[in-house]
Amino acid sequence: MQVIPDRVVLSVGIESIDRSLAIARAANEKAIKKVLSAMRELNIPERNLNTDYISLSTQTHHDNDCDRQDGRERLMRCYVVRRTLTIDLRDVSKFDKVLSTALDAGVTDVHDIQFLTTEVRKYRDQARTMAIRAAREKANLFVREAGTEITSVISIKEEPDYGWTSFYGRWWGWRDRGSYSQMSQNAVSVDSASFAPGSSESFAPGQLAVTAKIAVTYALK
Repeated sequence: MQVIPDRVVLSVGIESIDRSLAIARAANEKAIKKVLSAMRELNIPERNLNTDYISLSTQTHHDNDCDRQDGRERLMRCYVVRRTLTIDLRDVSKFDKVLSTALDAGVTDVHDIQFLTTEVRKYRDQARTMAIRAAREKANLFVREAGTEITSVISIKEEPDYGWTSFYGRWWGWRDRGSYSQMSQNAVSVDSASFAPGSSESFAPGQLAVTAKIAVTYALK
């Protein structure tokens, strides 16, 4: 069954690089404050904005300036400071604006975007009911053609569905601002739709496909 998502959770990151650890940390702190301020201006509640701890690492880069005496490039070590921000948006219509604003404010990476429904249990139960009915109709078709009848139900088992994985995954370095695809989460999948941040009419939330897999064993006459 198809339902409209009413919640979207964005996981975004800010990465700062500098030869000085103090400068990289200061730049990252300034950037995260700017992004948080931009989110508050969009009336995102404080409880729906969450930042994690700072992540530090080092990278080796080639210096563009060559040593004039031997003409060789010099290697320099840089510090990389990263921090992740999770935005829990309960108004899906604001998604395009929120993502565009976050990118403009300093977000460098998009880790994960989850389109959800807050009523997944209700829709899951409806999908289970539909699955049971479909199993009964299919069984009746088979036994009718076989010239027999169903006498009772031996067992009913729900088969788990492990098919919900993120298109984005969770890694650093995803910086394509051109287009994004929706993904599936919490036993719901999203029909693909593309959109470009910055366009006021480019986002279409699509629908969530809530599914249930039921295996029914019948006894025959």
